[in-house]
Amino acid sequence: MTDVTGTSRRQGNSGDASARPNPSVSAFDRVADTLYALAPTDFTTARNAAVGQARQAGERDLAARIQALRRPTAAAYALNLLVRDHPELVEQLRELGEDLLQAQTDREAGKLRELGAQRNVLVGTLTRQARGEALAAGNPLGEQAVAEIDQTLRAVLAAPQAADELATGRLTHALTPDSTLPGLTSAPAAQAAQAAPQATTSPAHPPADGPSRARTKATDEQPDHQATREEHQRRLAAAEQTVHLLEAERHAADIDLEHARERAKHAAKQLRVSQERIQLAEQDLAQARNAVTTAQESDATARHAAEAAGRKAALIRQTLTEQRGALQDLRSGGPGNDDPPASES
Repeated sequence: MTDVTGTSRRQGNSGDASARPNPSVSAFDRVADTLYALAPTDFTTARNAAVGQARQAGERDLAARIQALRRPTAAAYALNLLVRDHPELVEQLRELGEDLLQAQTDREAGKLRELGAQRNVLVGTLTRQARGEALAAGNPLGEQAVAEIDQTLRAVLAAPQAADELATGRLTHALTPDSTLPGLTSAPAAQAAQAAPQATTSPAHPPADGPSRARTKATDEQPDHQATREEHQRRLAAAEQTVHLLEAERHAADIDLEHARERAKHAAKQLRVSQERIQLAEQDLAQARNAVTTAQESDATARHAAEAAGRKAALIRQTLTEQRGALQDLRSGGPGNDDPPASES
């Protein structure tokens, strides 16, 4: 059985898988994956429709298993969306959790602090990402749901079983962190929970005296008081975890700001160097232009001098030619010679 009635504003990867059935995936898994890709407001209607379809098909066992599926809380829904779109994140959480546990076992304080900072940054990042996934799907989360997401991610870091449950993409509720890893739960909250008195069962036939009845009534009220205290401690632990996360994010933001300032200083220095290079280049360009102008002026002067020298040489050649002609005439006794010829004896 693969068809599930119901609509959602967002379909996960499992919705595509149900459209193209995989023989290796059971009918129940296909239905469950489809249901847990739906928004919580659509879950119950779609589940009941799937139960009806299974019954009509004569698959009563399948119908019973589908009927047992519980609607996810808002936090569980957002985490299901996150791991469906980014399944590699579960392995990233698992590896960091293993490193934290190893550092604690080896009592490596420095390594534990380093990994603790990584944990806080990773949990903060994934919490915001899960919140964004839900918002993009049209299902914004409240502060309580965000705190439950943070709590669940810390539980995944603390226990492989929690990581396996998250990886299914079928969470129905928030997971509780294991207190064995530092910083995952509030120490005062854990101690208060351990110190909480256990409820006792009142006798079937209490004595009739007044003080005994008063003690019996107080004993009967203990479970309610204990539940109230546990709920208070749970909320206190979630609030302290949120504050711790915000402090870690603020610290990370301060580091980013300091790095940004350093980059800005470096960029300003590079700008000054570039401006100085531009000024030098402009000076070199101005000097080159002056040299070109000087060369052009020198070339023009040389051309004028060459032209004048050419004219002078031509005049000298002309004069020399005339003088040579006159000299030749004188030597040959040419025209204008009036001396009489010599007489014969």
